[in-house]
Amino acid sequence: MLLTRVLAVDRGCHPAPAELSPRLLADGGCDLETDSLAGFDPGGVLRAVATVRRTGAVAHLAAELEPSWRGRGIGRALLRWQDARARGLGAARTEIVVDEQLIGRRRLCAAAGYAPVARLHILEGTLAQLTRGTPAPAGGEPALTLHARATGILEWWEASTLRARAVPSAPGAARTPPGEGGDVLTVEPAPGGEADPATLGALLRLLPGAYASREMVIRTDVDADLRPTVEGLQVAGMSVVGHAVRYRCEPEAGA
Repeated sequence: MLLTRVLAVDRGCHPAPAELSPRLLADGGCDLETDSLAGFDPGGVLRAVATVRRTGAVAHLAAELEPSWRGRGIGRALLRWQDARARGLGAARTEIVVDEQLIGRRRLCAAAGYAPVARLHILEGTLAQLTRGTPAPAGGEPALTLHARATGILEWWEASTLRARAVPSAPGAARTPPGEGGDVLTVEPAPGGEADPATLGALLRLLPGAYASREMVIRTDVDADLRPTVEGLQVAGMSVVGHAVRYRCEPEAGA
């Protein structure tokens, strides 16, 4: 509900629901008691949330704040807590992805010592678009591995050049059209990899049977410098719908 209220004002993509999902954070090794912070109003309604998730040497920060609560210094307080928690986790650097049009949030990052290190393209398409007419891979079955964590829910796919995370709105939930709270599948290039259309098509052809709706929205962030990856995803049927900026801070260097 908090994300819905925020989206109505910001019209952004970051943080994604998966970045703030308690279940997915816990599955990823995040200690919710110490690596997440929530703010409630007197009526018990969630108005602010912040998380810190470490992957290797990098701490990924995600936070959201009720639009009517902004301008009170709460965002700065959340970011200070995240920075302190990232140092406690021993992260060598911290990163935040911010939608390009959210100038206030970008200024907050800059004031806290974060520097922009990459511009990102946000690409999006529906499963129906991406599976329509994709060629069969040459040489037999694609080298894909499925890890199913719950019946009927596919959460991790892995390929030689791609990782994909499928984030259902809820197990068994009714499917809704894009933009109305439906499922979102994020496709993320593996480190050092490039998304070629054949591999992407092979990956996506395996998904429809696992979902009730082919209208599921598929969204991914790709560094603007990775032109072959961007072009490959566009050939596969995705289109650029926005832009974001990745900010980075190295607390050890600034300590």
